[in-house]
Amino acid sequence: MTWFSFLKTKVNITPDMVNKRKQFMDVLTNVYKNQITHLNAKNSPFDEVGSKNDFLFEQYDKLRLKHIDDLETIEELKETRLSTIPPSELEDTLSNLAASKTRESIELSKNLQDAKGGEELNWLNNNYNYKIHRFLTHYHFNRIQTSYEINDYLSENKLRRPISVSQLVDSSIAFTGNILSLNGYPIPNFVNAGKAQQAQNNLNIECIPPHIQHILFELLKNATIPSLKTKTPVTISYYPHEEKPQEKVIIKLSDLGGGLKDESLIDKIFHFHFTTTPRNSKDEVNGFGMGLPLCKVFALFNQGDLRLVNNPNVGVDLFITVPRAKDDSISK
Repeated sequence: MTWFSFLKTKVNITPDMVNKRKQFMDVLTNVYKNQITHLNAKNSPFDEVGSKNDFLFEQYDKLRLKHIDDLETIEELKETRLSTIPPSELEDTLSNLAASKTRESIELSKNLQDAKGGEELNWLNNNYNYKIHRFLTHYHFNRIQTSYEINDYLSENKLRRPISVSQLVDSSIAFTGNILSLNGYPIPNFVNAGKAQQAQNNLNIECIPPHIQHILFELLKNATIPSLKTKTPVTISYYPHEEKPQEKVIIKLSDLGGGLKDESLIDKIFHFHFTTTPRNSKDEVNGFGMGLPLCKVFALFNQGDLRLVNNPNVGVDLFITVPRAKDDSISK
């Protein structure tokens, strides 16, 4: 809708609309305040004796200042314009805030990769510890929550919804194949092996489908190179959780690409910004060290988990745990 056509329609902003806006803005304000508090200097692991890093401290402090500016925009809307701002203008403002959450992660990762020819990235990999991991996990969880709250408010339907696991796996396989083709990679034999199980158990999960599709995309593309080298399939199966079959579903991705040769990598691959890909070989398929760590955060945000089992000289199994939906709540 153009601004001119909006003026002609004269949208009436009702008291119910204003109340809904206020409730949402209260939620968004709390999310931003939480992130600002988290990014405060006293919580930064990059300003501590023994792990001090001026570059990383400054990067996250810039994000804190950006969040303060965004919060001022939100509070101004709350205090003065909730009953007058046109829906199209409010949507544009919120959409820009949501988009900035993706941009800030990409820019931060790129800055770290490029800083001093990779020296800052090497420092992070060599000094990575529990405090740094907890700090980065919290930051990205909150960043994802910000985007979720905004997009859920703007969407006509709730983003968190029931969906067929088989449907989600099929769409993830198709999406991954498209991305691989666009980047000049052959497509391995991706197999949805759970369709029989789906029919038998009516396996539906309650989740934010784009989040789980993103996880599956990352896992499928990670399995691409080893599977192509060994000319073996990548298989996705799914089944009820053994201990809590009515509450959880397991989505298992398995490859036969030989597994991780270096066992010390098993813990490191879930570290933010850790990658074994050379700097000059990075593309949309390989190399920025954010794939698996963010997959773990997406899984946690969906009340699930992600874990890896290495089978030396055989392959890798990855297990995504997701809440099971009630059978009568599935939307076809």
